[in-house]
Amino acid sequence: MPLIFYRREAEGAMSNEELVALIQAGDREQLPRLWAQVERFVAKLARRRMVVTDGFGGVEFDDSLTLA
Repeated sequence: MPLIFYRREAEGAMSNEELVALIQAGDREQLPRLWAQVERFVAKLARRRMVVTDGFGGVEFDDSLTLA
């Protein structure tokens, strides 16, 4: 079973790849929709980075999300 790092809103929702293609084609209104699908995954990566660096590096968790 493949890993899925996004949340489908409803049947017929677009994948991350489909949304990225639209955004790259100029449909910037899809950015919030893409963010909604990947936000939890990005937060997970930010938390993991904080654990690995033991909080060192001068970056706080909220900053990690902003930088992502």
